[in-house]
Amino acid sequence: MKRIGLVLLLPLIFLSCNKSEQQSGETGTTVTVADTNQGSSWESYNSIWNLKTYKLTDKATNTFKKSSVSLGYGEAITVYSEIISNASIAGGTSNDMEFQRIDTTTDTDIWVPTNNIFPQAKLGMISSDDTVLYTKPAMSEPSSRIIPFGTLVSIDSSTAPIKDGTKTFIKVLGWDEVSATKGFFSGYLDEKTVSTEKNDIESLKMLFKANHTTNETVKTELLEGALTFNSSVLKGQIQTALNELKNKTDDTAPVSGNDRSSEPFAAFGSINDDNVNVRSTPDETLDNVISVTSNGTSITITERTKSQFTIGGDTDYWYKADELNGWVFGTFVTIE
Repeated sequence: MKRIGLVLLLPLIFLSCNKSEQQSGETGTTVTVADTNQGSSWESYNSIWNLKTYKLTDKATNTFKKSSVSLGYGEAITVYSEIISNASIAGGTSNDMEFQRIDTTTDTDIWVPTNNIFPQAKLGMISSDDTVLYTKPAMSEPSSRIIPFGTLVSIDSSTAPIKDGTKTFIKVLGWDEVSATKGFFSGYLDEKTVSTEKNDIESLKMLFKANHTTNETVKTELLEGALTFNSSVLKGQIQTALNELKNKTDDTAPVSGNDRSSEPFAAFGSINDDNVNVRSTPDETLDNVISVTSNGTSITITERTKSQFTIGGDTDYWYKADELNGWVFGTFVTIE
């Protein structure tokens, strides 16, 4: 079966954990960039999973700070001609980055690295197995990278397809969710391996979201919605995922317990409240708080406890966040 590609100083007093995995404190502010209505703009799309955005906090030094906004998978965006070069991220060491301003339907005046977007793009989906990514639009320039079936890509609308031999190449970028080289990619693809059919793309977006939620009710709704795109090449895969979900037995459901062991769990998320304890182990009964994190912090989840636990009236898993190098209680984590 095919599978898709899917510093404010804080108090040093760590409170005990109940809707106590949270501590009191204040948040900071950012400076908004001026002259936001200048320049040309284009309608485009984002194909990078959980793409981070930034705010310009110091125009004199071209310094940016990560914002709380992440772009959705396949989200429509407006891209402006405003580009800031020789830029840096607060706390970073590199000062040769380049950012471009964008708007979404809900957020304005945010910036992304220029290599993460095409100013003019349409969406496509890898519709063939063993699709080779090329470094240049030439049959003699294949990379060693294979892009999995069902991967969403942005197609550069401003660059005309280039024919070489028996292939016609299109310029793309995207996010590989499943292969060993998981992560961002850019290059060229044979246009015959990419579908731009609306049913394929819309069903893919819903299937991808379903695969990244732990809420089974939401997962079911997304899969059933994806099935309404009858002509999608993903229909069989979506139906299989829905059948597996509906056939789950009660003994696979998570239960509360004292088992603090964990299991692999890959997902992206964000912290949904301020001053949340990060612990070295998933156990609120121990003196193991190693730091405090804040609302909007983006995290990559690599593990979760096998059992759920009840803390302060809330029942949830503990999640291990790669960037925080520790564990956060699930009440304070939004899985994306």
